[in-house]
Amino acid sequence: MKTVALIVICVFLLSGCLNPFNSSEPPNIAGSWSISVTSSKFGNQITATGTIAQNGSHISGSFSLAGDPCADSAAMSGTLDGNSINMTLSENGQNVIFTGKVTNNGSSANGSYTAATGGCTNGDTGTWVGNKTAK
Repeated sequence: MKTVALIVICVFLLSGCLNPFNSSEPPNIAGSWSISVTSSKFGNQITATGTIAQNGSHISGSFSLAGDPCADSAAMSGTLDGNSINMTLSENGQNVIFTGKVTNNGSSANGSYTAATGGCTNGDTGTWVGNKTAK
C-alpha cells in the first residue's frame, strides 16, 4: 500500500500538480495596447499603438508607430513566461528586443529594450511602459 501511495505522489509531482516549481499561467494580455518608448541613446519618445493576440504563452501583433525615425509600423512576436515578457518588434527588417514584466491582471507592462547596431536603429537602448486600452 505504501508503494502505491508513493507511486501516486510521484505521478502528481511529475505531472506538475503538486510541483511548487511549476511555472504559473501567463496573464492575459490580448487586446489593444498603447506603449511609450523612451530612447536613452537618442532622447526621443516613440508611441506604439496596436493589438496583441495571445495563444497561451505565445504573443503576436502589429503596431503603428509615432515619432519613430525608422518605421511607421512594426510586426511583433514574443513569449510570456509567467509575468516575464520577451518580444521582438521588426521595424523595416531591423529587430528591436523588448524585455520586461507584466502585471498579474495583464493590464500594464514595462521594461527595457535594445536594438542591433547599424541601420536606422543603430544600437538604440531605452525603457518602455505599456497599458492595455481595451480587450
